[in-house]
Amino acid sequence: MKRISAPVFAASFAALLGICTATVNAQTSYYKVTESMTEHLNVREEPSSDSKDIGDLKPGTQPFEILEVDETGQWGRILWLEKTAWVSLRFMQPIELPHLANTIVPIGLLCAGTEPFWTMEIESAESAVLSTPESVTPMSLTNVSVSKNRSKHPVAIELLASNYTAITVVSRKACSDGMSDINYNWAADIVMQPELGLLSGCCVIR
Repeated sequence: MKRISAPVFAASFAALLGICTATVNAQTSYYKVTESMTEHLNVREEPSSDSKDIGDLKPGTQPFEILEVDETGQWGRILWLEKTAWVSLRFMQPIELPHLANTIVPIGLLCAGTEPFWTMEIESAESAVLSTPESVTPMSLTNVSVSKNRSKHPVAIELLASNYTAITVVSRKACSDGMSDINYNWAADIVMQPELGLLSGCCVIR
């Protein structure tokens, strides 16, 4: 596997996790831009058509998690680059993301941490990839279980690689990356054996 230098890995990590601030909701709602739109959808700084346009989304772009709905019910707050932003819900359509079996953890969840820098992406119901500045390691998902005394999370994900094993515990809760004031919607702790030990970080959908 191709190795990633520490400076490049740090920059990639900042780009992946430096996405936005976020408020944790009990339920997860994912949307896409309506495909019937003939033009792009404007991304606004505030929930108003008069607010500054800070980006454009093509029809069909997905997934976006609606973190909050404004008091009018017409605007949804989304993750956008290094800040939160707003889109008109008139042009957003609810979608169902694939999840790990019997859990609220969506496939495609990307978790990352600092000092040491690492990322782990759940690629499918059977596989994940763990990356550090030294290596990129494919891992197999061997078991997924939800906390016995809570109905939704935490979720324990057992992973197996050729040279070590890991258990990742993913929770739907506020999380700080330790590098900024940004808060995220998901948190993860990974116990690695026999190397690396315990790693902690935050997660996003990308």
